[in-house]
Amino acid sequence: MMTQKQVRKTKEGISFGLKVLLGILFISPLIIGFLFSIQYEDELTSSPLRLFTANPTLINYIEVFQKVPLLSYLKNSLIVCVLAITIQIIVASLAAYGFSFFEFKGKKFLFGLVLASMMIPGEVVVITNFVTVQNLGLTNTYLGLIITSLIGGTSIFMMRQYFLTLSKDFKEAATLDGCGDIGFLFRIALPLSLPTLSSLAVYLFVSIYNHAHGAGRRGAACRGRRRGLQPDPCQRHDRHHPHGGCLHFRSGLHHQGHDGRWRQGLIKKLYSPVILSPGV
Repeated sequence: MMTQKQVRKTKEGISFGLKVLLGILFISPLIIGFLFSIQYEDELTSSPLRLFTANPTLINYIEVFQKVPLLSYLKNSLIVCVLAITIQIIVASLAAYGFSFFEFKGKKFLFGLVLASMMIPGEVVVITNFVTVQNLGLTNTYLGLIITSLIGGTSIFMMRQYFLTLSKDFKEAATLDGCGDIGFLFRIALPLSLPTLSSLAVYLFVSIYNHAHGAGRRGAACRGRRRGLQPDPCQRHDRHHPHGGCLHFRSGLHHQGHDGRWRQGLIKKLYSPVILSPGV
């Protein structure tokens, strides 16, 4: 008869085994993709298709790095995400500190505006954001990518909610010791809020990266049409649109001087020039 300790260890072993199997099941697409990536092209086109190969190769990875500037893409993403996340966290922490520890006229109204900004989808302001970046002369630059992500209502809200949980005794003790507001924020409040900062950083990274990646894919599709790689939607919809269908290719946005209707094609311009230049 098994003792209670043996029963517990058996249950833990079974539980661990099930978790490992479940984890392998979830990452199985990645495993299969990797196994196919180390095969030659003739093996991938053979029938039946085999998961394992007797002659693994790295030629596919070498060709990718030779033909596609992946390192440049990763560098651009890393620079934009790190700078945008760092600046937004600092700005959000300062704003949240004011909402949490200061009393001033219009405090509730201003915080209401912050909450209202969280309800506005990013797609609604994408045109105005681009026009602002364009008027500042920041298109196709790192600063042009970062400037629209320097402030976020969600970041301010998350940091404020955490600061409200801090005991007032911390603030009073710091004041008695001669610590000012900036000192209290950076020496006491922010170190205590590391879990919140970590969660916020992960959330911002996913949000900023997805925004840039989505814009990049749409920009690549637009350039593909101009090069003849994809069908031009103008040819499909000319008879249905009073201005000839797809204004994007007739607006002069990508080839200035084609005609003067550049504002009509502005929405298509948004996804083309800023993200995808590998050597920004």
